[in-house]
Amino acid sequence: MSKVLAVSKAPRPFTPKCYEGVSPTPVFTIISMTKREWLLFLKQETSGIPKESKEGSPEEITDTTFDALCYGIDGNARLFDKHLTGWNNVPAQGGVSLEYGRDNFDCLPDKVVAELIKEISGQVSDEDAKNSEKPSESANG
Repeated sequence: MSKVLAVSKAPRPFTPKCYEGVSPTPVFTIISMTKREWLLFLKQETSGIPKESKEGSPEEITDTTFDALCYGIDGNARLFDKHLTGWNNVPAQGGVSLEYGRDNFDCLPDKVVAELIKEISGQVSDEDAKNSEKPSESANG
């Protein structure tokens, strides 16, 4: 399962894990979504916000729902229009770099698309959540 976390809205660089060790390093410029933006996007793309949990907040998105979102090219284009503002050094066939542009969103490999959506939406795996340090914990030592 994944968890939705609030993150900074400032444009920032991101390199998907699948590009670790690639030279020159592919770098994407992304703007993260707020929880509200993510839930509104889900409502549009999945015809409904996930059902409410006992606490009254939306339940976590299932891996199946997330995988379906990753393969919805039109939804990806809408998400990327606002939240993917550029990229550099993305390798393409023929030894060239893929030029940034809306027309090339669907040229990105599925694995890259999935990582971008997770990073933009603030979705993290349980393992990543365990490995991340919460500010309140670090302040207490």
